[in-house]
Amino acid sequence: MLSLIERFLQHNRRWLFGVLLVVIVVPFVFTIGNMPGFFWKKKASQQYFGFDLSDRRKAEEVFVKGAISMLLRDGGDRTQASQEYALYRLWLLSLARDLKLPDPTEEQLQAFVKTRRFFWDEKEQQFKPSRYNEYLKEWKGKFSLRSLFEEDYKIEQVQNVMQGVACALPQESETAFKSVRATYVLDYLEIKNEEKDPTLSDEEIRKFFEEHKEDYRVPQQADVMLLVLDSDKYAERLSQPSEADLKAYFEQHKEDFSKGDEEPKLSDVSEDVRKAWKEEKCLAFAEEAASQLAVQVYDQSIKLGSDAWKRLLEKSGVRCIYSTPPYSKVSVPKKDGFPKELFLKAFELSEEHFLSDPQRVKGGVALVALNKFIPTHLPEPAQVREQVADDAKRLHRQKAFQAKVEQIKTSLNEKGTPPKEFEVKSMEPFTLEQWKFEDFSKILPVRSLFGFLNDVLAFQPKHWSKAYKGNNDAMVFFYCKDKQTADISVDSEEFKHFDENFLERKGRGQSEALAGEALTAAFKSDRK
Repeated sequence: MLSLIERFLQHNRRWLFGVLLVVIVVPFVFTIGNMPGFFWKKKASQQYFGFDLSDRRKAEEVFVKGAISMLLRDGGDRTQASQEYALYRLWLLSLARDLKLPDPTEEQLQAFVKTRRFFWDEKEQQFKPSRYNEYLKEWKGKFSLRSLFEEDYKIEQVQNVMQGVACALPQESETAFKSVRATYVLDYLEIKNEEKDPTLSDEEIRKFFEEHKEDYRVPQQADVMLLVLDSDKYAERLSQPSEADLKAYFEQHKEDFSKGDEEPKLSDVSEDVRKAWKEEKCLAFAEEAASQLAVQVYDQSIKLGSDAWKRLLEKSGVRCIYSTPPYSKVSVPKKDGFPKELFLKAFELSEEHFLSDPQRVKGGVALVALNKFIPTHLPEPAQVREQVADDAKRLHRQKAFQAKVEQIKTSLNEKGTPPKEFEVKSMEPFTLEQWKFEDFSKILPVRSLFGFLNDVLAFQPKHWSKAYKGNNDAMVFFYCKDKQTADISVDSEEFKHFDENFLERKGRGQSEALAGEALTAAFKSDRK
């Protein structure tokens, strides 16, 4: 099928496509995959296929990598929700890891880069070195582009095995091509969830808690204190930097001093360079002191909270922060100047090894000292009564609404029309090449829109579709009034291009179906 993404690319807006992918990826980091119309809220997942997605930054990197991988691989000649592809890619990576596939050689990697359609000349359909070099020059990703290529090389080795048995029936690509070019005339029925909150007794709330108590389980929590070595305390140890020192620092960090597109000159930013050099040196001194602190703790077997511990902290000039409440991996406190990664280090510690490695923070260096772990436990019902009551009411509303939608679905299937109290609205005719995102976004959220555009190829005239999750907790049915198949010549250049790629697309769909089963199983399994 052709979607909004492909329409953009047909107008050669490839850079806009890259931006679009990243914009779509981030909001859906924790709402991935094909979800049913009605679902019960579960705890956030952390581990999928051996990869930890509990850290938002790491999770975002996974999804951005998936988006960029898809862009570079196909040059925009594919349609797929990038958040779903990112997990599909993660699954293939886990298979490559389990198979212990070796990294590609330099020659293999260079040949692989030339297969990335994003770097191809659009007319000649061949690798264009200047386009590749331009991309390298503009690349500012937080991860290595080389590592992305190495991962994708191994991924495609696995993928080729799974899609190698794909086959196409005679005229199958012709039928698919004509469906893509067909004109659709649709009506739609939007059912809003207007169910009221029920009145629940204490007994009903208590019973609900007993049935769903694992949803309220408090995960393991870390009780810590933060040890901070402020970098400004080491300023007195600094000597004045020489011109050679400043020049060397400037050359290494030149991009930090650029203002606009012009390359900065040391003479213009000398004071900024001097200030940055001092800050860097002070941080280096703070890091050294923090490392010495950790070495002394373990070399001298100093116990947390002991007199020796207190003397060491005082001698080292450590500032202690005790006000951090216990937290779990999914409820890391937001403390200004302290990154999430620092708090997560606590879960790598133990009673014997209770001090983390130092990490740079705003204005200095910090370490986490683990006081204790609070084991996972179920809270007392009274502690979560309000939340339980709200959840019970919400589930009741969902079930009542689901029953109403099922009744309407039955009416549509049996009578072909909805109950009289519901209004059926019409849409402007459209093709999958030319449709307006704003028209559809008023009816469906983006995640439902991808599924709808995938299903619309199979819509048949005079039939209602399945229900799709709409905006504002609504459900939407579509009625295909007419489907006018385009009269397209199979001798055209457009069809020949489509036909050449059809089997590859079908093979990918086959391997992605396998991934879909694995993803579904992962989401249903116990979350670690």
